[in-house]
Amino acid sequence: MVFGDAILISAAFRPLGYRRVVLPIRSHTVASHLGTLTSSTFFRRSAVERGPSYKSEWRQIGDAALVLSWLDAGIKMATISRPLSVFTFTGVNLGMGKAAKEEGILFRAQGDPQRLLYPALLRAHHRVRKLLAGAYRRRNLSIEIFTRTSPERRQKIVARNLGFGWPKEGVA
Repeated sequence: MVFGDAILISAAFRPLGYRRVVLPIRSHTVASHLGTLTSSTFFRRSAVERGPSYKSEWRQIGDAALVLSWLDAGIKMATISRPLSVFTFTGVNLGMGKAAKEEGILFRAQGDPQRLLYPALLRAHHRVRKLLAGAYRRRNLSIEIFTRTSPERRQKIVARNLGFGWPKEGVA
């Protein structure tokens, strides 16, 4: 399983942020959130054939449940410190809605209570790992992507001083 960085853009193709990935760890994912983006996650077929797969009861946060099952199964994981995907915020992204927040609370309630004793400490640990990985550095970048208005020819998008923050809800 490989996780890569992601470039976040608006539905109008405006760059919004650059997300540097760090390897997910069980305690942080259970206590807070999945720190990777599904759009820049790649895995071999053999990982699925080993048994862990999406759980149908988790409609909004299934990617976190899946990564946790792979962590528990000992699936090898690595990161690539370069963008492997462009993630578009359309204003209707599942993970940003009320249902996802509610499902996340239910999901975390099932976890080992010992792991939930210090969620603020786990989040701080995650942020230090991201800091050491260079996640909070601003970036200049140039990408070429296909768009709805140009499905046959890539459009060049340039961003200067692009931050790392997660866009607010309702970005379109």
